[in-house]
Amino acid sequence: MTFISPSNLATWFKKISVSILMLSFMSMTFAQTAPGFTGQLQNSLDNGSLNSTNNLNSTNNSAGVSAGINASGMRANVLSYGGLVPNQQQNYVQPRPLKSAELPKPSEFELYVSSVIGEPLLRFGADLVKDGEQTYSPSSTAAVPNDYIIATGDELYVRVWGSVDADLRLVVDRQGQVVIPKVGAVQVAGVLYGSLSRTIQAAIGRMYSGANVAASIGQMRGIRVYVTGYAQTPGAYTVNNLSSLVNLVMAAGGPSTAGSYRNIQLKRAGKVISTFDLYDLLLKGDKSADRPVTAEDVIHVGPAGAQVAITGAVNKPAIYETKVGESLQDLLAYAGGFVSGANAQSVNYLGLADRQQGFKTISNVEFTAKKLVDGDVYLATSEVALRQPIDKQMRMVRVDGQVNKPGLYVLKPGQTLQDALVAAGGLSPTAYLYGAKLERVSVRLDQEKNLERFRRDAKRDLANAQATKQTNAEDAAITEAGKTRAAAILNALDEIKADGRLALELRPNSKQLPPVLVESGDVLSIPVKPNSVNVMGSIPAGQIALLYDENQSVSDYIKMAGGFSRGADTGKLYVKRANGEYVATTGWFSKVSSLDVMPGDAIFIPEDLNKTTFTKELKDWTQIIYQLGLGAAAIKVLKD
Repeated sequence: MTFISPSNLATWFKKISVSILMLSFMSMTFAQTAPGFTGQLQNSLDNGSLNSTNNLNSTNNSAGVSAGINASGMRANVLSYGGLVPNQQQNYVQPRPLKSAELPKPSEFELYVSSVIGEPLLRFGADLVKDGEQTYSPSSTAAVPNDYIIATGDELYVRVWGSVDADLRLVVDRQGQVVIPKVGAVQVAGVLYGSLSRTIQAAIGRMYSGANVAASIGQMRGIRVYVTGYAQTPGAYTVNNLSSLVNLVMAAGGPSTAGSYRNIQLKRAGKVISTFDLYDLLLKGDKSADRPVTAEDVIHVGPAGAQVAITGAVNKPAIYETKVGESLQDLLAYAGGFVSGANAQSVNYLGLADRQQGFKTISNVEFTAKKLVDGDVYLATSEVALRQPIDKQMRMVRVDGQVNKPGLYVLKPGQTLQDALVAAGGLSPTAYLYGAKLERVSVRLDQEKNLERFRRDAKRDLANAQATKQTNAEDAAITEAGKTRAAAILNALDEIKADGRLALELRPNSKQLPPVLVESGDVLSIPVKPNSVNVMGSIPAGQIALLYDENQSVSDYIKMAGGFSRGADTGKLYVKRANGEYVATTGWFSKVSSLDVMPGDAIFIPEDLNKTTFTKELKDWTQIIYQLGLGAAAIKVLKD
């Protein structure tokens, strides 16, 4: 029989013990997240750290800490496992939920701006959060600031040298303490990171004089913070304790299309700790209002405030959120100022309330005084383009109505209305091309001049008629009534506004617009096909809209409207076509009475003003109005 020597038996027993312990520890949950644990344990056993005769090892099961200190100065391998934090580098950040493949739905203002300028324009800051990034909490390897406050769950690395030599890994327990072998419990919760080494050194120094200590943060605790309000992905987020308000806002995807970039609050215990303006960070790189978060904090993203858009010759075209009292000068600063070659002397703007009047111009001396109004759209132009000959300048045209992409478009010299229509994506299925309306600045200016001259001449004729001697009492009475009517007409003339419409040579079956060259400021509107015809003027109802019937002529519609009134001038008829053209007649049995009528046409029957000496001076007013191109709206004012 072979006997095993005592020394061999001890060695064999030691190896069996190591194997059993390794298997036991590997079965625990934390061992799955602690690569290198068994190797460290093996080193401890091989170095004799389980032999209590030569080392001052002790195990504190209540704190979950095992440590070893060699009183003779020999370095000992020391393990610590509190069970609260696994031995693995982690960020303690909850990735934000993956966004859907669909882009966020544009806001109503974004859609409006897009329709005005003809291309999408994003809110400033919308590209703050890049797609694909999932972690916004500071890295676990980031430097810990000295004002970081130690709290329950933090993992500490403690290096001791001098009279005693040890490496300790300690976890702060629920009482805010760490337990150091042969030293006891040390209160560290609430201690600033900058004071941590001195605090632990003071505790160890009570047992070991001449000991030096260097303490650092290992694994930081995870905390839960809530993001609420108008964020892309509101919810509860778990992040490490170095995270700040900005980290959490970006983790939540930033403000939504309805959220504010300038009103983000950090709330703690129901009180507002800080209000952060992301523009300070994005425009100035200023994070002074950023604050670190603590457990159970709430970050609330408020609703978006007033918004304005600026595009064209600026460095950062975008939609900007504004605050009360900010001016156009502030907006230009947000947009990075003008680009090289821009026209810095003026800016065009379109107010939301009066957008039907088109873009207006504001000079640079008014930039500071011009306060921003919610919904404004500003357009900076190029000085280089303005100095070119007119025939070489780009044309800015707006296309509205029944087109696929309504908006503001810049066209090259020599391009036509049809080119503008193509740029706007072509006609929609409900478009009525025959009723296309072109408003032109130059035409409106001519109309306004003619209208002013007409008002002046009409007042002169009225004054001359009042001085005319009447032949009899009956004529004088009629004339007096005519004067009253004429005065009312003159007052109504003051309300007439020139519309600048240029009639287009279109036929009901036209498939495209005529080859008319565009001018800057043109507004092309394509209406929906109407189903009615208007009859107005000297008829019993004054004005009436009738359902369109392709089998009915002008005379048929007049009959359907109740026929002529007693004062009607049956010798004159006017038809305003849907394409802006006018057809006039001097006799009832002319071609106008049998003229085919199209949807959207308007038929006007004037009054007979050819009764007295006075009214003879005014009998051609209606015809003159048509010659001025003022349209049916002017006739309606005169009739009322």
